[in-house]
Amino acid sequence: MANCQTPGKRSPTAEFPNLLLSTTYALNKSNSKRVCIGLEYSNGYYHQVNKLISNGPMYKNITLDENNWTLLKDQFVAITAYLNNSYSFYYEFGHPVKIYLTNHDLNFSTAYGIKSITIDERPKNTQRSEEDKEG
Repeated sequence: MANCQTPGKRSPTAEFPNLLLSTTYALNKSNSKRVCIGLEYSNGYYHQVNKLISNGPMYKNITLDENNWTLLKDQFVAITAYLNNSYSFYYEFGHPVKIYLTNHDLNFSTAYGIKSITIDERPKNTQRSEEDKEG
């Protein structure tokens, strides 16, 4: 069984249970962001999971099940347009600040002329807030 994690001070099993048949891919040239794909055991079954991992000082990650990964994958056109060509992004998608997934939010932001997309994880089985629904 492979451990989809980076050695560090944290307990590896606390946040990253072992994944069966896992594979890790770098998402950028510096290998600071990675995706780990594997099977996770829970409630007597193995489920496909995708973990997006950041190697920053806090070593953050989010876990996407097969359904959430499909929803995120459906947004790749918008993400690519936003990062590569803002005109086509705004022409085709309007001016979204946030895209809602099942348990995650994709936030589009620009700071000092640099575009970024963050993925925030909400607690499981929670809906977006009323403020977000109105805005």
